[in-house]
Amino acid sequence: LDAVIIATPDHSHAMITLDCMKAGKHVYTQKPLTRTVYESRILAQAVKKYPSIVTQMGNQGASAEGTQWICESIWNGDIGEIKEVQAWTNRPIWPQNLNEPEAAEVPDYLDWQNWLGPIPEMPYSPAYHPWNWRGFYASGTGAFGDMACHILDVVFRALKLEYPIKVEASSGKWNKFSPPESEIVSFVYPARKALEKIALPEVTIQWFDGGLTPTRPDALKDREKLGDNDGGVLFLGSKGTIMCGCYANNPRILGDEFPEDYQPPRTMRRVEGSHEQDWIRACKEDPKLRIKPYSSFEFAGPFNEMVAMGTVAPRLSMLNRILLWDGKTMAFTNIAENERMKIPTKYTIQNQNGFPRIASETELVSVKAYASEMIKPTYRKGWELKI
Repeated sequence: LDAVIIATPDHSHAMITLDCMKAGKHVYTQKPLTRTVYESRILAQAVKKYPSIVTQMGNQGASAEGTQWICESIWNGDIGEIKEVQAWTNRPIWPQNLNEPEAAEVPDYLDWQNWLGPIPEMPYSPAYHPWNWRGFYASGTGAFGDMACHILDVVFRALKLEYPIKVEASSGKWNKFSPPESEIVSFVYPARKALEKIALPEVTIQWFDGGLTPTRPDALKDREKLGDNDGGVLFLGSKGTIMCGCYANNPRILGDEFPEDYQPPRTMRRVEGSHEQDWIRACKEDPKLRIKPYSSFEFAGPFNEMVAMGTVAPRLSMLNRILLWDGKTMAFTNIAENERMKIPTKYTIQNQNGFPRIASETELVSVKAYASEMIKPTYRKGWELKI
């Protein structure tokens, strides 16, 4: 056995991936790379300890022509300095804001303890397996975790991002167990070192899902689609706007300044075949001459921290503040030790005098402990994520 593809639910990606790397196996791990920020950091560090291992996250757009085209156009200065980016998806396509499922008998075909893996014990329910595990925080990452790896890859790559310094969110209803029905998440990244043809100033990245989308740019013609059916990105530059669909598909500069067949100067390698085949190619190459695939963990680890952070921010939105983030220590710096807040745990529809009303139950939590657990989770006894 030379290589392993990990396509389990989100909550077990990190453990299985690291075990395979320790065993000397090349790994292709489906998106999101991990469920939490801490797990992404560990896998990025593991690449340095096991340099002969070929790694790849399963976000196919990273190897697509559209991604390279956008990077080359931005680096060529075609749309000027970029201080704002807007991205969106049509997900979720599964239910979210779900109450804690009722326990059910484990089917004969399922090893439930094995399925749970590292996460704390919880009773089986068909609400988790086999389909809707992504709609629960224990096992999945919701719409953001599902699609941000596909849609924001080109943003993180083209703008050479690392750690955000600020994050905030607003959302529809969510609860302790399940992500919101819709959300807007905003990240602020500090200025980065300028490139040859373009400066990289502080930039705000704004994400929309659950049917929410950005305001249509003026350069987009009436009835012209915003992105594509699965979502898209708008790079808002000082000289123009680049729009693409999901996976960076069909990118173009809006307006009439550039012809439809415009090609910026080529500076990036093109992938022959698929994203998966490019990983296989690297696995077979001499390690001394190997060309790493585009979503190897050196890139995918830091990028997936952004994705994991997008699942945290909505759950802290009731703090009513912009959260300040220290990427090196993986901690929020403006949450006090003694802060408490109420989080929703259950929603029900009740009939009051003939009128339906939404009733909610809440739980009082320590904000510091609650946030820390979302960043670096507690595993079941006998499980640890250690290089």
